[in-house]
Amino acid sequence: MTNEPRITLLHLSDLQFGPHHRFEGASSPGSLLNRLRDDLEKLQKEEDVRPDLVLLTGDLTEFGLKSHFDQMLSFAQGLADVTELPARRIVIVPGNHDVNWKLSEAYFAERAGNEEPTVLPYWPKLRSYAELFARFYEGQPGISFSEAEPYNLFDYPELRVVIAGLNSTIAESHRKDDHYGFFGEQQLRFFAQKLWPYKESGVLRIAAVHHDPLNLGENEAARQDMKDFKGMLAPRRPRLRISPRWSTPTAAPGPTPIAGKLSLSLPPRARTPTSPRASI
Repeated sequence: MTNEPRITLLHLSDLQFGPHHRFEGASSPGSLLNRLRDDLEKLQKEEDVRPDLVLLTGDLTEFGLKSHFDQMLSFAQGLADVTELPARRIVIVPGNHDVNWKLSEAYFAERAGNEEPTVLPYWPKLRSYAELFARFYEGQPGISFSEAEPYNLFDYPELRVVIAGLNSTIAESHRKDDHYGFFGEQQLRFFAQKLWPYKESGVLRIAAVHHDPLNLGENEAARQDMKDFKGMLAPRRPRLRISPRWSTPTAAPGPTPIAGKLSLSLPPRARTPTSPRASI
């Protein structure tokens, strides 16, 4: 057991950079980045632990404004320096606070003025997020976030890990009735197809997502999306789902990892000699 491959994940969420960000500004008790640096240095010194991957699972900003994403970009770049990881080892997915309601409202108004229907994912709402994504991952091949595919698969063959960077904000907008998690059939089929080759290979499959995919909302669209999530991704089910909506990492049923407060591993019957163990 002691010689098993092992990876360590640093999971952060709901940072909400903006005017009320707790760790920045004149009234701040201290920089979040400096606090993380201190904690990570202590972990490395005392436990010989350092992160192999960082997961930033949404609500990165307070209101999805450009200035808020500028703060977030500075933090993400600093985090890469602190962890000594390349940008590709830091996984970013959006949350509902990363949707710009002002741009969403303008998009709906323009479509109505032109007598045109609105189309998911109401792309202008995510333009500021997309700009952050492009700036942070500049020069990193295979990592993109576009109107056609506003989600990404992060593949780490050197770690034998693959991460589905799910976007649960597809239906989010400025409208009150749109505040629920939603993936949409196109996204779910994308990941079902992409994850299939990894199913029997011993690769650790992780889903990074902001909303709880098994509790997206109470309306009909959210309930149907939850059924689609189970139906389309179940045969290729990620070994571990990481979302800020759970207090601990959540493992899917069946031959999947055993999730605890600080660690996760594949059960023996599902483990291959090269399957990694993950600590969070």
